[in-house]
Amino acid sequence: MKFFILAAVLGLATPAFFQSSSLTDRGRDTYPLWYDTFYDNPQTSLNTVACSTGGYGLIGRGYNTFGELPTYPAIGGLPMIDGWDSPNCGTCWLLTYTDANGNALSTPFTAINVGDQNPDGFTISQATMDYLTSGNAVALDGATISVAQLWESAVNCGM
Repeated sequence: MKFFILAAVLGLATPAFFQSSSLTDRGRDTYPLWYDTFYDNPQTSLNTVACSTGGYGLIGRGYNTFGELPTYPAIGGLPMIDGWDSPNCGTCWLLTYTDANGNALSTPFTAINVGDQNPDGFTISQATMDYLTSGNAVALDGATISVAQLWESAVNCGM
């Protein structure tokens, strides 16, 4: 539930807190999105992901399990993380899904792992995809999202 509250707070943030919705190293505005139930267990150790230890690791920041991360369950794989101890570990993103009727939902997201389903897209928990798609994660089995990386001076997903 923490991420729903954070999503509401970030929804009130000014656009100055966000970078361009396209990722400069990829030059895109939209990305594929998948879910993986691996990210749904709050007791899962961060030792199981690329962003566990090292200079950019989340364990060194005081987090040991998925559930301890402020945006949980809005966590998962990022296409710009290609392995252990990436400088993109712990980066904060605003993910936005817009349905066929033009209704959009957004949530902040913390990058903790490689983009494991496809190195070109985001992989999130099923709970988060259900939130973004109004309960349709399984039926959709993938979606397209727009993203904005939060600036370092922003709340940084509560971390």
